Amino acid sequence: RVDLEAQSVRAGDRTFAFDVRPDWRRRLLNGWDAVDLTRSHAQDIERFLARDAQARPWAGARAR
Repeated sequence: RVDLEAQSVRAGDRTFAFDVRPDWRRRLLNGWDAVDLTRSHAQDIERFLARDAQARPWAGARAR
């Protein structure tokens, strides 16, 4: 039995641990692709863009 959440494989009475990169684990557990993972950070991205617009108004308007 493979348990991705616990990051273990059980075979009979033996259990083996394995490591999965946190981003890949999150994607697999949620059924997400790379775009979904990016969308999960939408609020952080919007906050960054707002701070960047304040810090660098000369950088120009964002494309819509």
